[in-house]
Amino acid sequence: HEEIRKLMGTKHKRIYSLSGTAVDLTHTHALLHADPSVIAGKTGTTDGAKQCLISLVRFGGKEYLAVLLYSDRRYTDMQIILSALKNMSGVSVTSGLPFSGSGKVSVSATGCTLF
Repeated sequence: HEEIRKLMGTKHKRIYSLSGTAVDLTHTHALLHADPSVIAGKTGTTDGAKQCLISLVRFGGKEYLAVLLYSDRRYTDMQIILSALKNMSGVSVTSGLPFSGSGKVSVSATGCTLF
């Protein structure tokens, strides 16, 4: 849905309280700010699912939705997934954040698996 995509891709927004006080909001998805291929996303953390991250990315003329659950290092793990997708798409890989590369990822047309 286009409205959801727009909201999840908004990096910054200024809103106003009923009394007129300005409140500045910043999206918490660090890769949305650091990687131009990430065009929207959602973060979350719960005891059961640990660190979660959804990233809508665009490269190689295609869009991909990467969903990460149960992570202890969501941004590093998402960078591993995005790097594999970019390599699979023939797009050169660049990263705006430190990348440990300590994990492995298997990517196919049907999905990704971290191990």
